[in-house]
Amino acid sequence: MFYGIAAKVGGIILAVTLIFGLGYASAWKNSQVQIGALNGAIQASNAMSAKVLSDKQKQVTEATLAASKLNNELDSARETAIATINSYHDQLAASRLRDPNNKSGGAYAVPSGSDTGSGKANAADGADLSEELTRLLLAESARADACAVDKNLLLNFVNNNCGIVK
Repeated sequence: MFYGIAAKVGGIILAVTLIFGLGYASAWKNSQVQIGALNGAIQASNAMSAKVLSDKQKQVTEATLAASKLNNELDSARETAIATINSYHDQLAASRLRDPNNKSGGAYAVPSGSDTGSGKANAADGADLSEELTRLLLAESARADACAVDKNLLLNFVNNNCGIVK
């Protein structure tokens, strides 16, 4: 009798152990399948991210080269404009400025008794400007031209998205 009860208890323990073992094995298998699916999704996401990153790095490199090229073109255009302005100012400085409205020695004429050296106005018609006034006009003209060139170049730069390629 004792062996009969022990056999029944042993059978129940064995059955519970088998059921528990099968349940644990089934849960482990399900978790392994889920882990495998998640791992595959992570690898696919990593591959896609690597491709997007590579494309964006290529775009950044291209934009950097384009910005560098535009910057060089901007510098070249500024140098050309300054050289042209300097040439015009040299030509202007070589000639004597005249006041076409001053036929008889008006407000800009230098008095005939003053000592102005080579900048002395022509006493007969008073149309030549003094050297000092000529130099002032040339200097202010040069400053205005330089400001205009810089303004145009900056406006062009800003209108072209500041060198950033979309």
